[in-house]
Amino acid sequence: MTGVRKWTGRVVEVEEDGEVMTVELTPFGDTETTFIADFSTELVDSDGAGPVRKGDLIYLTARTVHSERGGVHSTSHIRRRLIGRWGEDELRLVSDKAERDARSLLDLIE
Repeated sequence: MTGVRKWTGRVVEVEEDGEVMTVELTPFGDTETTFIADFSTELVDSDGAGPVRKGDLIYLTARTVHSERGGVHSTSHIRRRLIGRWGEDELRLVSDKAERDARSLLDLIE
């Protein structure tokens, strides 16, 4: 397995039928780059936590897998970070990003 890439994100919209979500994603270790992507809500591994909602935190992992026969394929996994299961690292990352975002907003009005 090579090419493991990870992103953290926030659901910014869920369509009325609940089938598609729009997620704002930021690559792990990158504090500046963000992008918006749409995913089927069926792809979310939510551990039985109910439907995806606006504001939910999402983790996306994509991998490139090389088989013994020389074939290459990609896999991806989307999971939801559920309240009550946050570790210190996640809290620090979210807090640091919130502080950076707040400073950026203040820079716009000064």
